[in-house]
Amino acid sequence: MKTIAIWCRNLNNIIGHQNDIPWRISSDFQRFKRITSHKTIIVGEKTYDSLPNRTLPNRKILILSLNPSLNLTDPSMHSVVTFDDLKTMDGYGYICGGGMIYKLFLEDETKRPDFVVDCVYNHSFDQHSPEEGYIYVTDPVAQLEQHYFKEYINEIDDVKTYIWIKKNLRESYKENPTYQELKEKAKGE
Repeated sequence: MKTIAIWCRNLNNIIGHQNDIPWRISSDFQRFKRITSHKTIIVGEKTYDSLPNRTLPNRKILILSLNPSLNLTDPSMHSVVTFDDLKTMDGYGYICGGGMIYKLFLEDETKRPDFVVDCVYNHSFDQHSPEEGYIYVTDPVAQLEQHYFKEYINEIDDVKTYIWIKKNLRESYKENPTYQELKEKAKGE
């Protein structure tokens, strides 16, 4: 399975706080829904547990876990998988968190997603201590600069959206139908 990562982070590279999104921006939720509806998403156990009713409508959910007996909300649409399982699957999976899952994918050359939808909320937090439940993507963001190039998409509601493309796709990404669909849905126009 090929992959695409998607996140919304603030200027401190924070994507969450105590297993929740620390801001409510309607246009960001709408963009996420446009991009991931009727797709397969890949999440870790904590992100799966944080989803409303442990599900998202119109999406197949793959939970990366070493616990094969994980209790699933909807076994017909949700599956527990390992990295080895993903290697045998076709199509694209959308990596949707959490912080450790992004790190596992982006720091391993063999697992890096083809594209990363990087939504940057132009706001920083005056957090008192990083140990107080904040979830960061600082390490994955550092990987972007090394292994990807970016295209600016737009800015809506103080959120700038970029798509990062793997450097080895530089010559062919514009003809890639998955990239074309991703860019159109990220724009939301």
